[in-house]
Amino acid sequence: MEITYEEYSNKTLKERIVYIEDWISKEHEVNNVVNIKRFLRDVLEKESNSFIRIMSIEILSFLTVTNQIRKSSMIDMLLDIEKNDDPLVVITSLKYLSLFYDDSEVLKKLEISKSSNDPDVSSEAYYRLGLIKIFNTSSCENEVDFYNKLCESGTLFKYSTSSTENRTDAEYFYHVTNYLKFILLDDEENFELTLKKLLNASFIRKAFTYNETYLALEYKINDILLNMFELYKRTTVHKSWLDYYKEFSKLAYYHSELLSVCMSENQFQNRLISSFKKNISDQVLRNLYIKGFNQYELKINNIMSTYDDCDLIQFLSYVKEAIKEDESKKKDNGELTRISLKFKEIIPEANPLDLLQTLKTKKDIESVENVLSLVAHYAEKKHDHNFEFLTGYPVGDEIYNSLLESINLNLPTYDKEKLHIFMKIMEQIIRYLILTIRSKRFDEYNFLYTEDHGGKGSNASERDLQDSLYKHFQYTSMAYGVEEEISNFSDGGRIDIVYKVKSFTFPIELKKTKQEISSDSIRKKYLGQVHSYVYSYDQLGIFVLLDLNNKIEPVNDVRDLVYLDKLEPLYNIKNKYPNYIVVVIIPGNKPLPSDRSIYR
Repeated sequence: MEITYEEYSNKTLKERIVYIEDWISKEHEVNNVVNIKRFLRDVLEKESNSFIRIMSIEILSFLTVTNQIRKSSMIDMLLDIEKNDDPLVVITSLKYLSLFYDDSEVLKKLEISKSSNDPDVSSEAYYRLGLIKIFNTSSCENEVDFYNKLCESGTLFKYSTSSTENRTDAEYFYHVTNYLKFILLDDEENFELTLKKLLNASFIRKAFTYNETYLALEYKINDILLNMFELYKRTTVHKSWLDYYKEFSKLAYYHSELLSVCMSENQFQNRLISSFKKNISDQVLRNLYIKGFNQYELKINNIMSTYDDCDLIQFLSYVKEAIKEDESKKKDNGELTRISLKFKEIIPEANPLDLLQTLKTKKDIESVENVLSLVAHYAEKKHDHNFEFLTGYPVGDEIYNSLLESINLNLPTYDKEKLHIFMKIMEQIIRYLILTIRSKRFDEYNFLYTEDHGGKGSNASERDLQDSLYKHFQYTSMAYGVEEEISNFSDGGRIDIVYKVKSFTFPIELKKTKQEISSDSIRKKYLGQVHSYVYSYDQLGIFVLLDLNNKIEPVNDVRDLVYLDKLEPLYNIKNKYPNYIVVVIIPGNKPLPSDRSIYR
């Protein structure tokens, strides 16, 4: 590849594609890595054809994997790819960023990409974060911590599959996380069922993948999980063993097979496999052996002194060491761990780590009163929150959960029923916000686009926003509680939309602006009016601002468009009932993404 980009750019598109594909398809001697890196970086930065840019990323990644380019240099090039670049280029960059992951900048890039308007980019970001979570769990202190990490990664994989179609890769790893969780929960029925699901997902991926080398990592994981299956099944029936030497020899074989799984041809994927095996060994198998064989010390010693089998003796030494270490700690955390994981199985909202700490404080963990108090605590939290995605979107749930956390922090004694109703309103408003961004522009949200594209541009009105939001509420299960244009609502003022249910009332005020937006300007210009509608009712209100500014710069991340704010009260008296307002910014007068590109 002894060519400059200037020379390369003078070729026709067909010649450029053939040239880059020819380099990939043949085994080339890399004589001058510096020149190759410079050329490919120029292709990545200057080339207009996305396919060629993706090929340049592939070549650079190959050179990185073969240690001919520094990993840090490769990561820097990938991080420089903008989030509004061609989605296929962005997806390819996210793929290799997760492969070379080693710092917070990569995580930051992936977190930002989760909120991409392109569902494929968003799905890829969730998938790659899930992989990082499941393969980088070396800091797990115990099996409860490991279980939590599995739950987190499983949620990310589920978000990935829900964001777009045909994410069989995310579906496969979602089943992997469930498989490991069911082993920790000692749930044999679901454990076997999930194994069938993940093997079926793997089979489907194999059938529709033209190059099986892309599935090499999954094949190795399957090897690990199948050996785990044998270890689990044989260990859990130890009480029915007749020939202990024979059974322990089988366990030693499967244990050795599991630990020997590797990917010598790819150091980065081998690192992932090594990390995965370590967590399996430390957090799953170790506890499985302790639970099954903690009373078998004499039998183990007898076998070790009688038979000269290196693999068997090595395995039994590992088992003995695990049992000894567990006993030396003189704690009953093993039983507490199993109880906390069982609670998690019954009540998914429960945090096993919190449960573990709570159980440690109980003098009698078998006390009915103590058990019922724990169940009641988490049952209250679970109340009426049995939805896949409350807002309909993964990123919407992130906004929802962040907002709920802020309200709980600032209003810790706020009535739970009131808060539940208020958050039901916020579910719909957050969903509305995301729909205005992700829906087709020819739908009912077209008024939010520039006049050049058939929208109302800067001429959009508060009435347009009010009609659109009110219509949105009318198509929800909350339609019965929504009213608009209520005069003399508070201090003689008229409120745009109000939600009333039971004895609770929450106002929703709407405004538009063409002026510069900041949290300070919103607080000074608008929140005083909203506060006058809130303070005689139920402490919480909503302010929705339609932004009609020209979109010269990119809009903030959607998660920044919803936040909690308040005004300091007039009187210097005990502020026992503080009032808070949720601010929601709706971007309007929007250009199309293609308007932001400069074609040369």
